[in-house]
This record gives sequence, structure tokens and C-alpha cells, in this order.
Amino acid sequence: MSMKRINSSQFLVILMFSCMFTDSRGDTEVVCVFMKSCILPCSFQSSSDFILHWFLLTTRDTHVHSYYSNQDQLGHQDQNYRNRTSLFKDQISRGNASLLLRGVKVQDEGRYQCFTSTIHGMKTSDISLKVYAPVSEVSISQEGNRITCSSEGIYPEPELTWSTSPPSNMELQDRTRVQQTEEQLYSISSSLMVSDRDPDLSYSCTVRTQRNQRNQRNQRNQRNQRRVTVRKQRGILVWVVVPAWAALVAVFIMFLRCGKKRARQKGSSEERESCKTKQRVNL
Repeated sequence: MSMKRINSSQFLVILMFSCMFTDSRGDTEVVCVFMKSCILPCSFQSSSDFILHWFLLTTRDTHVHSYYSNQDQLGHQDQNYRNRTSLFKDQISRGNASLLLRGVKVQDEGRYQCFTSTIHGMKTSDISLKVYAPVSEVSISQEGNRITCSSEGIYPEPELTWSTSPPSNMELQDRTRVQQTEEQLYSISSSLMVSDRDPDLSYSCTVRTQRNQRNQRNQRNQRNQRRVTVRKQRGILVWVVVPAWAALVAVFIMFLRCGKKRARQKGSSEERESCKTKQRVNL
């Protein structure tokens, strides 16, 4: 199976975005961003004839990538790594046995081992791979006296905290829920009941992991909420008062019409009486 070759410049660019540390066991720790490419570093004393194996160290060592006889040997490669791994072929002769892992998943987390064997001897290097999906966006909304803050697509498990501006000694009563997706990423959501005692407070929530954090402030504080309530009350008054006035106007118009009708009826009666009187006089 042929893999896409990576040149020296690409190697350096990817290496810049692969954070490497040394843990308490002496392993090199590499932090890889979720769904990005990541380099697991390894070097050896170059030789014309060598064997290279990459393993994921588990209860059953998982074959990640192998190279010998001057070509990739992927017959025993674990299905999880198919079409996702490659070596830097133009640098192997200089002792670079680093592995490029594409589309990093949470399941890739673990301890890897680079094994090389040459005429100079055997060498192993252990690499601890950590996966990281940063907090990219935090959303906040308000309905009535309830403010909700949420974020998703995070790894490792985040935490969410609330704060007020200006700072307040008031105890914030919130409910936080954390869920994990099939990709093992985390989503977090928290709801906070807002007090009416401090109408000038604005509320902020912060979602953080070990490596980054983001916060969001609720601009629709209690003062704005009170204005919304006043507008709603005015709306209710409009819907009540306008129909009432319309009904009164209709009654008044009907009263005027009835008055005019009675006046016409009265005038007709007087005319009939006048005619009868004239007839009597003529007789």
C-alpha cells in the first residue's frame, strides 16, 4: 500500500503544531489536536539495513506501522490505523523514524513505542500521546430568570463556572450536565436561576480544560429583563384597552342612532295629531 510522502518542510510545519514534553516515566509526551495530523518523534542511528516497528502499548501490543526491506510492511497493521500513518521516507536514511498520524481521534490516546533494530543494536523510544479538542465556542442565552450556558466538542472533560460583574457574594444556584458523544468528545451545559435582588448584575460563564478556556457574558441582565417585562405589560394593556374603547364607541354610536330614531318617530306622531286637529276644525 503506497502512502503519501512528506517532505522536510512539511515535517517541520507539522512538528511545530505537535506539543512535546517529557513525563515522569521519561516518555516523550505529545499533545495532538483532535482530527489534525500529528508527529510521534523517533530517531535511530542510521544504517543501510534496519527494521522499524511502531506499536501502541496495550494488553495486546497493537501494530501501528512497520518498515523493513526498504518498504512499508502493513500486513499486520491494526484496522484503526489503515490509511492514517506514514513515515518520512526522504529522512529515514538520516535516522528519522518519526511517525505521521493523520486525523487524530480520542481512541488514539495512549503509550506508543518506536522499536528500531540495526547492525548497531536495538533501541526503543516510548511516546505518550494525549488528544486535545479545545473549547472553541461558548453560547449563552436567557429565558425569563433562567440563564443557560453550553459548549460542545471538547476533550478532555471540561468544567464550567459562573461569575458575576460586578463581583457578588451571592451564592449561585446552577445545574450542570456533562455528556459524551460517540467520538468521546464532551458537551457541557449549565443553567442558572437569576435573582431579582440585584438587577444590575450581569452573568458570565467560563468553560475550561487543562489547556485552554473560553468565557461568555450574558448582556441581557436583570435590568434589561425588567424592561422586557414592562414592554410585555404594555402589550397586554394595549390588547385589553383597545377592544374596550372600541366597544364603548360602538355603544355610543348605537345610542345616538336610537335617539335619532326616537326623535323621528316623535315628529311623525306630532304631525299625525296636527292633521287630526285640522280635520276636526274643518268639520
